[in-house]
This record gives sequence, structure tokens and C-alpha cells, in this order.
Amino acid sequence: MTKLLFVCFVVFLNFATYGQVSYEHNYSAALKKAKNLEKPIFILLNPKGTSNATTTTGLNGLEATELYNTSFVNVKMTAGEPDADLMASLFNITAAPSYIFINSDEKILFKWHGAKTEEKFFMDIGKEVLERLEEGSTLFDFDKKYENGEISRKFLKEYISLRIKTGTFDNAHLIEKYVTYLTIAEFNEPGEILFIFKAGPNLTGNAYKLLYNNSKLTHEIFATLPLSEHITINERIGGNTLQDAIATRNLPQARRSADFARNSHGDDYKAGDKRSIWNMMEYYKAVKDTANFFVSSSRFYDSYFMTVSLDSVARATNKAENTGNSNDIDRTAVRLNDAAWEFYELGAKNHLYLTKAMLWSKRSIEIDPDPNYYDTLAHIFYRLGMYDEALLNQKKSIKFTKMRPALKHKIPGLTQELKKMQGRKL
Repeated sequence: MTKLLFVCFVVFLNFATYGQVSYEHNYSAALKKAKNLEKPIFILLNPKGTSNATTTTGLNGLEATELYNTSFVNVKMTAGEPDADLMASLFNITAAPSYIFINSDEKILFKWHGAKTEEKFFMDIGKEVLERLEEGSTLFDFDKKYENGEISRKFLKEYISLRIKTGTFDNAHLIEKYVTYLTIAEFNEPGEILFIFKAGPNLTGNAYKLLYNNSKLTHEIFATLPLSEHITINERIGGNTLQDAIATRNLPQARRSADFARNSHGDDYKAGDKRSIWNMMEYYKAVKDTANFFVSSSRFYDSYFMTVSLDSVARATNKAENTGNSNDIDRTAVRLNDAAWEFYELGAKNHLYLTKAMLWSKRSIEIDPDPNYYDTLAHIFYRLGMYDEALLNQKKSIKFTKMRPALKHKIPGLTQELKKMQGRKL
């Protein structure tokens, strides 16, 4: 009897410490419920192929469970699933795990990404969302006010700060407006200098030029930051400059962003060169300069992904599984598959480039025999006129997809592609 009471007491303690967040079956169900209850939606987006324990531990604390079950309609999804792809496109989600808060009209309220285990983190962001809803200071509210022309120095600082906090870094256009409110003397204030840097000003804009009104002070302030923050800020500056170059089809500006990227990694010349080539690839692809895109992409993937060993991938995979941190996942296979498919989609006819894409695709399968990768290889073989190999790999794609219930929605499309290949109508 004593032993039974002890067991019951232990079970009670466990329930007192941990609860269980209630999740809807899918996004559609969550959206319908949110509309009926007039509640915001919390979306937990987990990374593909990793344990969910690190994200659910903090969420399942007693206080967090009560807060999220009472105040939000919750839904959980995994990167790669249809609902997750929809979230990525609707709310510019580029990393997992991500924590996304939206209203029942599918307007973004708040978002965050990164592996978190502390209950306090989930309590803090949940409470912040509720407070912002009450105050009218969510991302959606700021977006709406900006569109309506409600612009001031205070508003722009709060808006840019919130965008940075929630992982939106394309703020070059906003910082250009913000600096018009500053006096020349205020460009000597360390706080203003750091704020402009963190907003990621365009290299060719006034904000960046005015930063160096007192170049000695600016360099001194920037030098006080950790190397990781140097790199982060420089990537924002280079990235925003590149996006402007793409929008205006300005090749010299794109090259300037690439040069800036190369010089932004200190003594890590390999990382700098990698980022520089990537910038130019992005530019050529965006402006549809396929000839230069194929050349730069070939160099990029051969140099930085085909040289990654299987042992290196295995070590990264083990680390990611042990830490639960999506940043530790090795993405070599994904990157090579995407590159091969990109060559196919862009209509590469040159057998040299198609053969290169085939080698990338085969390597992605060696690393990770994902059904999608066999589909990519099948299409490349088909374009090369190697029809038997195309059919063989498309059948493998269908076979392995059937073995993964989460991918069953892809089977009709894969089967249709197989029929086209069989009839030589692809």
C-alpha cells in the first residue's frame, strides 16, 4: 500500500510539473477554431528529421501549457509538410524550429526562430504577443500603419526594431527614411550608429554613407562587437544591397555586394569567397542571366558541396540529433538536390551542365536516399535522353515515397510524371 501511494505521488508530481499543449490536427482545423473562438493561432514549426523534444519540453511546463491552451489555438507541423510549406511562403519563414503567431485573418503578429528549451522563453513570447494585441503593436499593426503613411522617427525606430527582433532583415528602405530625421551630430552617437548598422543599410544609400561621417568613431564602435555579430550585420548589408541591385538590374551594384561579402569574413577567406559567389549566383538567377548563372553555380557547388565527405555529414547528423539544434543539421544533400533541380528547371540543354547536375543529384542520394532526390535524378536522366535510367529512378521515387506516410500526397504527381516519361511526353 505504501509503495502504491509513493508511485501515485510521483505521477502527481510529474503532472504538476509538466502539462500538455493541445494541438489541432492540421492548419485548416486550427484556422477554423481560431475564427470561432476569436483567438490568435500559435504555430510550432519543427525541423525536418529531428527530435521535437527540445521544443516541447519548455512548452509543456505547467504555466506554459495553461497559457497556450487558454489564450491560443495551437497547431504543430514539420518542415517539408504541405502546411509547413504554406507557412514558409505566407510568412517568410526560412528556418526551423520557428514559433509563429498569427490572427484568424492570417495576419502575422509575431515570430521567432531558434531551438529553445526554457519554459520562460515560451511564457515571455506568449505574453508579449497578448500584450501587443491589446496595445495594437503587433507586426500586422505596424505594417498597416506604415502602409497608411503613419511615419515618424519614433514609429520607424520601433518598427525596424520589431522587424529585426522577429527575423525580418530587409530594412534598408526603412533606415533610409529614418536617417532623414537625424541631425549630423546624432551620427556621432554610438546607439544611433549601432541601430543603423543592425538595420542593414544599402551600401549605395545615404544611411550607409552618413554612418561614416565620423569614420574613426564608426570603426571603433563596430570593432567592439563580437565577430559573429560583425558577420551577421555585414550579411544584412550585403544582402539588402544585392536585393536592390536585383530590383534595378544593376550589375556593378551586385558586384559591389559580392566584394563586400568577400571582405566581411575577416581571415576566413573561404567563407568570404563562398558568400561572394553566392551573391552573384542570386543576381544572375534573378535577372535571368542563365549563362552566367550556370557558370557561377558550377563553381560554387563543385567547390563547396561536392567536396563534403560522408563522414563529415554523419558527424553533423549525430550532433544535430544529440543537441536537437536545427543549425547543426548538414544540408549538403538538400543543397545538391536543389541545385540539380534548379539546372533542370532553368532548362539547361548543354550536356556538360546536365551531366554536372546528374553528378550532384547522385551525390545527394549517396548522402541521403530521399524519394524526392530520385525524382530529380529521373528528370535529369530523361533530359539527357537516358530513358531507361529515368524510368528506373522515377519508380524508385514512387516506391520510397509510399514507404513514408507523410509524403503520400506526392504519389499522384510522381505517378503522373512516370506516365509522361513512359510516353516520351515530358
